[in-house]
Amino acid sequence: MGDLSQIMPALHPYVAAASGTGHGIDYVIDDYRRAVVDSAISMALTVVDLLSDDSVKAREIIESHKPAFTRQGYIASQTKRLQKIDYHGR
Repeated sequence: MGDLSQIMPALHPYVAAASGTGHGIDYVIDDYRRAVVDSAISMALTVVDLLSDDSVKAREIIESHKPAFTRQGYIASQTKRLQKIDYHGR
């Protein structure tokens, strides 16, 4: 999501329905309905809000957004970071 937000408006939704470290081995969904169903409903209603009234709010967000990179600039920055690292065991 962080990558996308460098070139376009983005929203990273979050529903508190798990325990453990995010993206970690101990991450466990504790409340499946909240994690899946309720979060889907929230995202769908966000789309409804953005597209209602002839998409006025969505257009306002898009027009006022100042991206950190152009698409080409973002790709160039990532290409510059690309490297191969070999780790040799001890």
